[in-house]
Amino acid sequence: MGDDFQEVPLYGIFEARAAVSGPLPPDPYGVHFALYFVRQQPTTPPSGDLAEGSSRAGLHVHGFFDASDSAFVVRFSPDIPGSWSWSSNESTLPALRGRRGSFVVAGIAVQDRGPVRAHGSRFLHADGSQHFSVGTTAYAWAHQDVATRRQTLETLRGSPFNKLRMTLLPKWCVLAE
Repeated sequence: MGDDFQEVPLYGIFEARAAVSGPLPPDPYGVHFALYFVRQQPTTPPSGDLAEGSSRAGLHVHGFFDASDSAFVVRFSPDIPGSWSWSSNESTLPALRGRRGSFVVAGIAVQDRGPVRAHGSRFLHADGSQHFSVGTTAYAWAHQDVATRRQTLETLRGSPFNKLRMTLLPKWCVLAE
């Protein structure tokens, strides 16, 4: 996590990862960590208004601990093009404070219409186009073997579904009735 230049597409995902040298706290999942994002050159978003939760002054985004590489991570999807900067002055772990960086939000990614939001009784993408949810259900996902999960994901890639509901318990479980 530092000053490396990055370009992120509009509505893409900016990710900042911070590895901590030395021993981790006993409960790294309990560490509070947030980045503060500020647009350096605010412009008007494509939809003409700001995303819910954002402001022209800046935005706090909370992070999480990723045990796969023992890093603290913040992910952010910028809703307005231009230059952005971030700082990490908010953390219960001192080693995560004082980090800074910047990135540029360029044009929109190909075929990305932005996040979906409720607009009255309809759902609209940020570009104003209507969203239609077409979903299916994956039953007892956590109880399936890896090969079945991979096959399910591969099958879904070629399907018309853009929403997936998952159930935790198998259909035969007494608690599921």
